[in-house]
Order: sequence, then structure tokens, then C-alpha cells
Amino acid sequence: AGIVDIVERAMSEGGRQVAEVFDQVSPDSPIEQVVTAAHAYRQSDCDSLIAIGGGSAMDTAKAVNVLVTEGGDDLTRFIGVNNLTRSLKPLFAIPTTAGTGSEVTSVSVIKDTKRGAKVPLVSQYLLPDVAVIDPRMTLKLPPVITAATGMDALTHAIEAFICLGKNPMSD
Repeated sequence: AGIVDIVERAMSEGGRQVAEVFDQVSPDSPIEQVVTAAHAYRQSDCDSLIAIGGGSAMDTAKAVNVLVTEGGDDLTRFIGVNNLTRSLKPLFAIPTTAGTGSEVTSVSVIKDTKRGAKVPLVSQYLLPDVAVIDPRMTLKLPPVITAATGMDALTHAIEAFICLGKNPMSD
């Protein structure tokens, strides 16, 4: 849709260069895909991440950030809550859908194909450093995706308002 080109152009105009584009993120990314992306990051000698896309792109970038900061390829040791103990590399999140809000959460959900389940990584250190909310990034979405992610956003808002764990911030 040309969205990556927009970001690359902005980076270039700011005197920065995009070292690598990993565009093989699938819905509900499996751990193996995260490992592949981490290898690409390391091979290109990157120093930060820019996540562009929907929830899967955001969650994948967060999980990649864990591997490239902590080292190794074993993401499973970070599954669960608060298994990270230090800040990660800089992560910039640019959502292209309205649905998940993953660009402003401290959670990453990845598919563990060996367990046959989605697994969460939860830590304050997963929160992106910057979230760029630019409605122009959603303009080339197919209408059906725009509608579905808009309804997803509405569902999350309603859930945050009526759930038992609500608080003044979620309200």
C-alpha cells in the first residue's frame, strides 16, 4: 500500500536510513517468524525497530525486540508476566488499523506452534517508546478491514468501560 515508502521517505528526510524491512509478518505470528525477523535485525546491524501495521505487526516487533535485546532465539523463556528485567531497544509503533491498540500496550501475543496456543509476553518494557497515530496510514485499507478494525476498537472501548477491572484511566 506504499506505507513503508512513506516512512522510509520521512526517515531519509530526517537524515536516517532504514537498514532492513521485514515484511513477512502473518496474522498471529508464530515464534519461528519472530526468530527469523530477529536474525534479519541482527544481520542488518539495526539499532531500533519501527513496527508498521496491525496488531500482529506490533506484537511481532515487540517479541523481536525481546530477542535482539536479550540475545538468543528462545522466546519461550520470556512468556508470562514480568519476565523482562531491563529496557529494550527503541521501538516506534505506527498502526495502520484501528483495532487492537497494541501500539500502546505492554503485551505481545505470539503463537507457540509447539504448544498449539497463543502465548502472552507481558512487561512494562514491551511498551513502545513512541506511537505515531496518523489516520493517513489507514486510507489504503480495504473497506471491509476498515470496518472490522473499527468495530474491534469499539469493542475494546466498551469492554474497558464495563469490565470489572476498569479504572479511571480505562474510563
